Formats: sequence, structure tokens, C-alpha cells
Amino acid sequence: MTVENLPGKLVVEVGERQAWPFLTFLDTESDPEREIRLYLDTGWRITEPGDTEAPRAETRDNPLPDLARVNNSYVVTATEHPDVSVDIVFDNDLTLRISGKGTRTTAGEPWWLSPWKQ
Repeated sequence: MTVENLPGKLVVEVGERQAWPFLTFLDTESDPEREIRLYLDTGWRITEPGDTEAPRAETRDNPLPDLARVNNSYVVTATEHPDVSVDIVFDNDLTLRISGKGTRTTAGEPWWLSPWKQ
């Protein structure tokens, strides 16, 4: 699974596991029992149309209110760039912009997708 497979998926959960904020996506079209999680361990930000500011590098005390803005939204497009940064556009015109570079606290990859779970 890559981020390019996210279009059409619905965000059904926003949360935090240990130090990592995450989004859970549901495949409502082909298998409504299948979910995948996107974990974030780098700078990111939710942007509105026309906002081109780079993802933030600082750590948030509570990232969930920002991420909750895309809960119950469908993915329209998802693009992984050559620098491993990611842009995910949702049907509510918000975009999740994820940096491809780790921060001083990044433990491994800057972001990752969990396997599908049923």
C-alpha cells in the first residue's frame, strides 16, 4: 500500500499512539472492513486552498485538534514527492502536507502506513 492508493478512502479515526499522531482510513468502496493507518513522526500541517507554507517542524503538545479537521473526509488525491514529502487533499478542500524529512525526535521513517487490518 502506498499513499497513491488513498484516494477514495474515508478518514474514520484521528488519534495518537505513543508519540505518533495518526489517521485511520477506511476502504468504503471495495472492502468496508479494511482499514489502514498513516502514522506521522515528522513536521506536518493542515492547509487551506492557496496556503503553500511548508509543514511545521516543531512538535505539538496536542496535534489532534488540527488532524480532527479532516476526520470524516474522503481523500481526493494523495501524492508522494521525490523528497518523500506527501500531500493529501481531502473533499473538504483541506490538505495534509507531510514533510519527508525527520526532525530531531524522529525515531525512524518520517511517516509510514500500517498494513491493512480487518
